[in-house]
Amino acid sequence: MLVDYVRVYKYVAAPPDPPTALTASPGNGMVFLSWSASTNGATSYNVKRSTLSGSAYTTIASVATNNYTDSTALSCASYYYVVSATNSVGESTNSSEAAAALGGYAVAVNSGGGASGQFSADANFSGGTQAAAVTTTIDTSAVSAPAPQAVYQTEHFGNFTYTFTGLTSGLSYKVRLHFAEIYWSSVGQRRFNVFINGTQVLTNFDIIAVAGAANRATIQEVMVTPTGGQIAIQYATVTDNAKSSGIEILLPRPAAPVAGNNGPIYQGMTLSLSASTVPGATYQWTGPNGFTSTNQSPSIPGAATNASGVYALTATVGGCASLPATTSVTVNLPPVLAGQVTSTNIILSWPYGTLQSATNIIGPWADVSNASSPYTDTADQPQRFYRLRLQQ
Repeated sequence: MLVDYVRVYKYVAAPPDPPTALTASPGNGMVFLSWSASTNGATSYNVKRSTLSGSAYTTIASVATNNYTDSTALSCASYYYVVSATNSVGESTNSSEAAAALGGYAVAVNSGGGASGQFSADANFSGGTQAAAVTTTIDTSAVSAPAPQAVYQTEHFGNFTYTFTGLTSGLSYKVRLHFAEIYWSSVGQRRFNVFINGTQVLTNFDIIAVAGAANRATIQEVMVTPTGGQIAIQYATVTDNAKSSGIEILLPRPAAPVAGNNGPIYQGMTLSLSASTVPGATYQWTGPNGFTSTNQSPSIPGAATNASGVYALTATVGGCASLPATTSVTVNLPPVLAGQVTSTNIILSWPYGTLQSATNIIGPWADVSNASSPYTDTADQPQRFYRLRLQQ
């Protein structure tokens, strides 16, 4: 008997479309990346990273899923990411860029459990009880920079307080409170309050109501300035028992300060550089001719024209330097006071500065009231000398 066979092939006509909705969430020495799956037959994704925005990307991973954790990132650094999709035909163009700025890390604890990832074993607490771990998989798809699964699979419950010391007063820390409901199954079965340094930050908090389901992670973030170098987090029961899955305290990378100057100025004047205040920061200026300064707003008396150029400034907080801010300085040649003599007048003109006069070449000199260029002096006046004052 003759049997015919038909072999069917899937035909892929073109490379996949580029991924969309790329996000980059910084953690402790890592960046959590996620993106929307590509269309048109993507089989894998190339994750690319650069320290420059818009260029010089290097592929750091190829993955089959639409998420990736970059565990080679360094604290106090900034990274720029793109992702491309591939199939048997080729590679898509890159996605839109996503940036992540990593700060300094202070502390992270796994409430009720052992060490996992950047989270240390449960510590720094008073009161409450540690629960046994569960093996249920926790849905972390709705949160950015989630903790490891082990953090959400344990809990510290009851009425208790975590106290973290050795922090820097005056700086603003990001406190990330991690939760997942692993015991109850319905809204209203567990509610509690949370206070940080005596200020209530969560009221009648219901994990399932906020997360949308049991065994689903939620993260609550609060910016906190330590009191006396410490942050105390108190959990107080309303219904059943208050609980914590984990706590992170991070010091975000400082924002770049705003840099400016008093230019354009003329040679011989004082160049004044200025920076906006970044709480708790130290400053570092660099500029033309090897200029450096650690003053927030330094000055260069008697600046010459070779002081023209771009000056860069960084602010450092907790060991993390900001991205540089820049300001462009222009130092012009000295202004010239020009005079034109007519039969009856002397006409003075100048591009910049305040006109001064004196009856003697050695002074005393005084500003000419309301004088602007051009300025006319009648020839029949007593002898006077004129000059320009460039700065106070």
